[in-house]
Amino acid sequence: GRAGVPATVTTPAGAFSATFPVCAIYNARADGAARVSVLARATGHAGGSASVIVTDDDVVALDLAFTSRTVTEGAANAAAIGTVTRSIVSPTPLVVVLSSAVPSALGVPATVTIPANRASAQFAVRAPDDLLALGTRAVALTAKATGPSGVVLEAGAASATLTVNDDGGGRLGVWAPR
Repeated sequence: GRAGVPATVTTPAGAFSATFPVCAIYNARADGAARVSVLARATGHAGGSASVIVTDDDVVALDLAFTSRTVTEGAANAAAIGTVTRSIVSPTPLVVVLSSAVPSALGVPATVTIPANRASAQFAVRAPDDLLALGTRAVALTAKATGPSGVVLEAGAASATLTVNDDGGGRLGVWAPR
């Protein structure tokens, strides 16, 4: 369970309602916020229910590391290998959403999954040749965890900047008549 309530609540004589505590149950897992329904019933009375949102206080912090922080455009399929690591290892896989500030200069897969009971997963970083002479560029990469429902979580996100060296662009030829 995600929330706890007393097993019984007594409504005082002449009252139409009673107040009782709803407590979040600590589970040491980063499993996101959850809607919890509280049901009430009593013999001879209509039942009732209400929902509350239990906010998770266990935030997965991500970290990004790379085999190289500098790559050259046009490098082989994997210009570098990235590793995303989670701070809390759990028995469930974690889908991490990856993004590049300039996908045409530095490409990463849309997602990578950290397997259950593992701290990290690796992915390939691509640096395609754009055939343009744009010079050296700094490109930010971001990793964000997803919650159990697939919602992308901002808390605990990681980012890193890689340097993309230009390979000189296309070739320029000059022809002059004799």
